[in-house]
Amino acid sequence: MSVSKDELPSADTGSPARPRSSGCLKWFLVFAGLGAVGILGCCGVGYYLFMPKIVTKPAQVDAFLQEVADVKMLPDFKGETGVKMNFVFMEMRMCRYAHTSGKGELQLMEMAMNANNAGGNAELEAQMQKQKQMEMKALTVKSTETRDLDIRGQSATFTTVFGQDVSSKTEYYQVEGTFLGKHGPAKLMLQVEAEIWDEEAVSELLESLQ
Repeated sequence: MSVSKDELPSADTGSPARPRSSGCLKWFLVFAGLGAVGILGCCGVGYYLFMPKIVTKPAQVDAFLQEVADVKMLPDFKGETGVKMNFVFMEMRMCRYAHTSGKGELQLMEMAMNANNAGGNAELEAQMQKQKQMEMKALTVKSTETRDLDIRGQSATFTTVFGQDVSSKTEYYQVEGTFLGKHGPAKLMLQVEAEIWDEEAVSELLESLQ
């Protein structure tokens, strides 16, 4: 485990916080667009729309989550939405959890790309970064900490950030990292208000990822 703490200059506190909305809706729009795949055949062009499977019951979201990785979920976090799509060139799973108080959110995403579609893989990684910008609060960072774990025989680094929402000044902890899921690269993003931060539970969650 490697730890580094850096006091960073404050961000422009006059900037508005990024809006928080339904992550599943945004992912649906992104991947529904990718789902319209044209296939050339001897009889012409065929178009197929690979519609996502969307679930909203906690037990169903938990089942989707276990398809990505074995996870010990944080206390008081409830599964809200799960999305699963299977294209010719890519398979995607996304799970969204929220704290029962409304003061925390966790998203876990996995994308397994066809080996012949490396370019698409890079494009989807860029989409994941856009998703982070839209879904998570913009923070004025006060300190950072990194932790290295071995998951499925590969090294994975998770970064924990402590900071303030640039708009409300509410203090948050944010955890982010990429690791090897059961089917391909997976990404975890967690953001919770400092008052409900449970370092031991978060540590157990990260260590459970297998």
